[in-house]
Amino acid sequence: GFALALAAGGAATGMIAPEQALNGALVVGMSTVLTNIFLTKSESLKRYVLCPFVDMLNHKSSIQSDVSYEYFGNAFTALAETSFGPREEVCLSYGQRSNDQLLQFYG
Repeated sequence: GFALALAAGGAATGMIAPEQALNGALVVGMSTVLTNIFLTKSESLKRYVLCPFVDMLNHKSSIQSDVSYEYFGNAFTALAETSFGPREEVCLSYGQRSNDQLLQFYG
């Protein structure tokens, strides 16, 4: 989006050659895709985002769960290794956190 618009604007105004604009846009696009493919699979690299629907799920430390973003599906997934019945509260684990950390980071 933004890189493509910037490249098009630079080429249209004559500030940079069209070939340079295209090369720059391609590098930004490919680096974004490759970064998301290879680095999001690493457990040590965490990104924190606001996700209102997932934020409505309550914490329960005994549940094994994972929340992730599916890049190519453009969606968040919340997986729990527990089955929930009808009218049962759906919870996930925020990880091993103290009460102070839970209040500070999760409200």
